[in-house]
Amino acid sequence: MLAQAISLSLHRRGVHYAWVIAGVTFLAMLTTSAALGLPGAMLQPLSREFGWNTDELEDHHVPAGRRRTVLREYVEAMRALWTQEEASYTGEFVSFGPSWAYPKPVQAHIPLIIGAGGGPKTFRWIARHADGWMTTPNQTDISGQIAALKTAWTDEGRDGIPDIRVLIAFRPDPDDLVAWAEAGVSELIWGVPDKAEDEVLASLGRLAGRLGIG
Repeated sequence: MLAQAISLSLHRRGVHYAWVIAGVTFLAMLTTSAALGLPGAMLQPLSREFGWNTDELEDHHVPAGRRRTVLREYVEAMRALWTQEEASYTGEFVSFGPSWAYPKPVQAHIPLIIGAGGGPKTFRWIARHADGWMTTPNQTDISGQIAALKTAWTDEGRDGIPDIRVLIAFRPDPDDLVAWAEAGVSELIWGVPDKAEDEVLASLGRLAGRLGIG
């Protein structure tokens, strides 16, 4: 399975990035089919953020106060290119006439996961335009935020529950893992140290031992 971390999509051109993501899913399908005899590969959900560094946003001509609107238009434009044979889009920040874009993604729907602080405005945006939420490294007690996101999800008339992924910011105990599972968390994400290969492998070994999967 192919995965990626945060995608700073507001620092890229939406149309070009749509081709990049579609191409990655296509190449992943070819690679896994050749190596493993599988019918295809799934691209893990795109994890995105609204952007907190206003200097970087300005460098990419994104008005800081409109960054959520820009991201929405980027996502809508990319989905049009991914799903329509001849796509077009007209927005405030993204516009293009009838266009072809190939290859199409392997998946019918590429989930969009927003990595951001958990507040009412962010949860409303996720409930309207995305598929789920990934926590940030400085968040520890998220049970109340999960409940708030589910409420926003229901208020927007969405079916099911949002895809929730927890970026581990501390050493959780078994009770934390059980509570997250009961709250509907779909994935736990651990970082690895930025060190030499043997130290990274040792860190992964210790983590596997704590989780009972070594």
